[in-house]
Amino acid sequence: MTIAAGNEHWPSRCRRKVLVQVVSLFKEQNIRVYLSRSWSLSWPLTLIMVFEFFIGLTDVYIAGKVSKEIQATYGFVIQLYFIFIVIANALTVGTVSIVSRLYTSGDRNELTRAIFSSLLVALGTGMVLAVAGILFSPQIIRILNIPEELK
Repeated sequence: MTIAAGNEHWPSRCRRKVLVQVVSLFKEQNIRVYLSRSWSLSWPLTLIMVFEFFIGLTDVYIAGKVSKEIQATYGFVIQLYFIFIVIANALTVGTVSIVSRLYTSGDRNELTRAIFSSLLVALGTGMVLAVAGILFSPQIIRILNIPEELK
């Protein structure tokens, strides 16, 4: 749907204008520098996720060689595992951001406190998720609607 102002269809003109602005931003040196810096910080986590994908793919392949039931069970379990990975990656990104900022500022006391706090948060989060998984596993299995032969 377009909104006309006289004979002009401004949404298409607006889109063109935005596209031209985005392209001109990417032509500037500053954006390239920022993208390069961003990639230099994010490539290790990207590589880890690629390896996790291949490990998961290998697991599915091997589970399929054993039996289709095991492969199906793995498919259900990997959904839960992915939730934990997302939480762990979020904690990792936040921790790296805070610790690197404090490291470059030179404030060693705050850096030590941030590292200690990060370890406590990771340990606490892991314990809470583990206890929740143990206590609520029947409800989780019911919510996922896992077939009886796979339980």
